[in-house]
Amino acid sequence: MTHDNHFAVFNYRKTAQVLASTGCKYSCSFCHESADAFLYNAPKIRQRTPDNVVKELLLRVEQGFECVFFDDSTFSQNRRWLAGFLELIKAHPALSALEWGCQTTVNDVDADLLLQMSQSGCTYIYFGIESAEPDVAHVQKVSQLRLATANDWAERLREVARWCARCGIRVGTSLQFGLGETFEQRLRTLDLIAE
Repeated sequence: MTHDNHFAVFNYRKTAQVLASTGCKYSCSFCHESADAFLYNAPKIRQRTPDNVVKELLLRVEQGFECVFFDDSTFSQNRRWLAGFLELIKAHPALSALEWGCQTTVNDVDADLLLQMSQSGCTYIYFGIESAEPDVAHVQKVSQLRLATANDWAERLREVARWCARCGIRVGTSLQFGLGETFEQRLRTLDLIAE
């Protein structure tokens, strides 16, 4: 609250950062998000209620924020929670102009969900891609998608990116290098992101 956030992804408009949940249902080796469950005997995922989050959004709009970015590592990991949240946003006229974005993974979205998110003001999603050919020993969420080959992961990103484009949602990505991939695999990752 000591300074205004003006994010480039929202054309430098005043943006609030909100946390709706902590933790992640995945256990990727490079990420700390699921470590609280082992280190502190805490629940793997802790979520605020959709109503509580919407109350915060109403407060942020009242304070002059035009956009919100959800800093949850995997914002769409609980579909039932997200469905309730999206319905509440649609029910509040004061939130109709609020633009928002989030972080998640290509595992936890589909074409219908992305359309619903777009209709509720979502214009940007930052996906944890990690690699075009991730090692499932390190990137546990890949094995959760039950893909036949690593190439399916790249195809899943292509498919999700197409859905996002149709809905008017811009895509950002995070990558992980240093998980045992070869130089050629790194180049394939960069080529996929460029594509």
